[in-house]
Amino acid sequence: MYHLFPRAYVPEDEVPFEKAEYLDRRNRVWVDRDRLLLSETPCRGWAVFSEVLYNRLVDVALDLIGGVLITDVVIFAPSTPSYLFIKRGTEVGIVEASGASVIPLVREGETVEEGNRVFYVITRKKEVRVIRARRRGVVVYVSDIVPSVPTKYLALIVGEELVRRLTAVSACR
Repeated sequence: MYHLFPRAYVPEDEVPFEKAEYLDRRNRVWVDRDRLLLSETPCRGWAVFSEVLYNRLVDVALDLIGGVLITDVVIFAPSTPSYLFIKRGTEVGIVEASGASVIPLVREGETVEEGNRVFYVITRKKEVRVIRARRRGVVVYVSDIVPSVPTKYLALIVGEELVRRLTAVSACR
C-alpha cells in the first residue's frame, strides 16, 4: 500500500508500557529481519511492528542523550518510496532546528553529505539561518516536535551502510 506521508513502525513487544499510548496496533506490518522482507498481512514467525505516532518516534525509539536507537525501526519513506529498516543500537546523527519558522529541506530516504543543508530557520527578526548535516548518511526521520514554541524540528541521519531497504511482499514466502 502506498502512503503519502512518512510512517514509523516499531516492534510492539519492545515498547515500554508507559509509551504504549503512542502505538496504533490497528496498523501493523510483519518483518522478516533476516531476509529483509516486509508484509502488510500477517506472517507466522515474522516480527510484528506497530505504527507509532510519527512525531513521537523519538520518545519511543531513541536515546536522545546517547544518540542511539533503543529499538528496531521501520520507516516508510514516500519520496523514494521504500521501507527503511534500522536496527536497535544504531548510532544516529541528530540535527535540531529551532526558530520562529523552520523549513525542512530534506525528506526521509534521501542521502545527504556532510555540510548539506537540512533546514532553513527563520528567526523572529526575519533572518534566515541554515542548519547543515554534520555527517554523511541517509535521512531516516524528519519531524516537528509538538508542542513547542518556538517551532522545533529534528532530523535523524544514519550511515548508509546501516540502513537496509526492505522488500515489500504481498504474501509470506
